[in-house]
Amino acid sequence: MDQPLTVNEPASPSPTKRSNLRFVPTLLRKNWLLKRKHPVALFFEVLTPVLFIVVMDLVRTTSKDKTVPSGFTTGTTSYNLFNPMGWSLVGPDTTPMFATPETTLSGLMLHLAYMSFDYGRLMKTFTSENRSICLQRIRKSAGRE
Repeated sequence: MDQPLTVNEPASPSPTKRSNLRFVPTLLRKNWLLKRKHPVALFFEVLTPVLFIVVMDLVRTTSKDKTVPSGFTTGTTSYNLFNPMGWSLVGPDTTPMFATPETTLSGLMLHLAYMSFDYGRLMKTFTSENRSICLQRIRKSAGRE
């Protein structure tokens, strides 16, 4: 019962080295079978990138080329897009060539600090009664009362 196994023949040599790419056709066939189950999804998976490329190409071909020299240009007007002429909601009367919106938290904090400074300059126009009310509210919000 506990007899050792006898080996009459030597072990067969390992088959020739197989390519690692043998699984690719199988995966492609499986993918094709899965995609055939959802033709609308397949249509939109193909159509969406194609439409995006076409729209981007239309924008590129219909817009004019503008050569911008490297570095800083001296032939344009320089102004701050966020504060063109003091505190104004209207903005400059010229159209900027390039704009970079500041959507970060640091940009928001900078804007709030500027507003606070700008409103602080308006305190000079307050009457003494309005100034005392303002100072009381500031102290109250700071928890100093």
